Amino acid sequence: MDKLLEQQELYFYPLSGGFDVERVAEVIRPIGFSYQAEAEPLVFLIFRDEESREACRARRQSNPTAPLPYVLLIRVQPDEIIVNQFAGPDFSPYSRVFLEWLLANYECSVHNEERTDLTAELPKPKPKAR
Repeated sequence: MDKLLEQQELYFYPLSGGFDVERVAEVIRPIGFSYQAEAEPLVFLIFRDEESREACRARRQSNPTAPLPYVLLIRVQPDEIIVNQFAGPDFSPYSRVFLEWLLANYECSVHNEERTDLTAELPKPKPKAR
């Protein structure tokens, strides 16, 4: 997991089927102080505090095309999930929560921003109890 958290950007692809966008969204919503951008409903921004989230919400409502802030960003689509970790290690706990859930619920391949295949770095699934 640490190798994944060291990356600036991660691209996850399901090995079979697709990601259930609504199910993934339900998991993201309670992480940190999340905000689902109205102009880009597949994009979730994770803030460290409520004040920053609300300032962003107000700015985006007055200007929906304003640049996105420097926070943890997760873009969810049925065929790809992008986890943008450019905001740095302060956001690692939030990213870890999401990545642990994602990898426990979906078999994926993963690449970083340089398209380096990191699939071998994924935590091994725990055997299911019988």
